[in-house]
Amino acid sequence: MSEYLVIGSGAVGRALTSILVEQGHTVTVATRSGSGPDLPGTTLAAADASVPEQIEPLARRAEAIFCAVHGSKYAARVWRAELPPIEAALLDIAAELSIPIVFPESMYAFGAPEGPMTETSPQTATTGKSLIRVELLRNRKAHAAQTISVAASDFFGPHATTSHIGSLVVPKVLAGKSVLALGDVDQPHSFTYVPDLARAMVIAAAQAQTRTESNRFLFAPTGPPLTMAEMTARVADVAGVAKVSARAIPAWLVRAGGVLVPDLREMADVLHQWTQPYVVDSSRSEEELQLKPTPLDDALAVTVDWARNC
Repeated sequence: MSEYLVIGSGAVGRALTSILVEQGHTVTVATRSGSGPDLPGTTLAAADASVPEQIEPLARRAEAIFCAVHGSKYAARVWRAELPPIEAALLDIAAELSIPIVFPESMYAFGAPEGPMTETSPQTATTGKSLIRVELLRNRKAHAAQTISVAASDFFGPHATTSHIGSLVVPKVLAGKSVLALGDVDQPHSFTYVPDLARAMVIAAAQAQTRTESNRFLFAPTGPPLTMAEMTARVADVAGVAKVSARAIPAWLVRAGGVLVPDLREMADVLHQWTQPYVVDSSRSEEELQLKPTPLDDALAVTVDWARNC
C-alpha cells in the first residue's frame, strides 16, 4: 500500500482517486474547497495548489503527485493567469521531495495536425489556449522534477460533463433531442475514456520508480476515431433509445459569433479540431503501458448509466 496526492476532483481527479483506492492505496485529495470523492481510504484537504505552504505538507509522504487541475474557466486569459503558477509551485515541491508528478494533458499543443497524432508529432501550436499548453509542456521539460504528461483526446465518461460528449451528445440523446455540434459532424475524431486516462497515469507513476526519464510524454489509450454523427448513433444504441440527428454549427457561424460571444470565441480558437480529421494513434504508449482502451460500448454503457443516475 502506498500514499498518493491527487490535486483536483473533476472527472480526472475522481477517476484517479477511485482507481488508486481500488488498488489498496491511500489518497489525499486536495481542492480549494476541501470537497471531493468520499471514498474509503481517502482524506479530503482544503488547499490552494498555487500555495506551496499548503501543498507541501500533504505531499511529504506521497509516492507521487497527480495534478488534475484545470482552469476555472475555458478561456485563454484564465488559463494564462491560473495554470503556470500552479504548475510552477507543484513542480518545485515534486523536485524538493524527489517524487514524480503526473499531469493529464490535452492534444492542444499539436495545433492543426496534418495526419494522425503520435507522441513524437511536432507541438507547433502558436495561439490561444493551445500555445499555453505548449508552454506548460516546455516548462515541465525544463524543470528538475521528474514529470509525466499523459495526453488524451476529447473526454467522455462519468463526471465529464463539460466535454463535447458529456455536454452535447449524451444528455441530448437521452432526452430524445437533436445533437448540435461544432464544425463538421462527419469528420473522424478521437475520443478518450476518462478512466483509461486515469489508469494510464497510475501505471506511468508506478513505472517512474524504475525508469530513468526525467520528462516523459505519453498518450492515454484511445480507440479508433468516430465522427460525431457516428458517436451520436452509438450512444443511442448503447442507451437503448431512439436515434437522433447530429447537425453541425458551421465554422463560419462559430467564428462570427465569437466576435460578440466570449464562449464561442474560445471555441473558434480550436475549431480545427472539428473541421478536419483529428486522430490519435496511441499504439506506442499502449505498448509501453501494457494497457488497451476500454471497448467503446462498455465505456459508453458506464457513461450513460452515470448520466442517468447522477
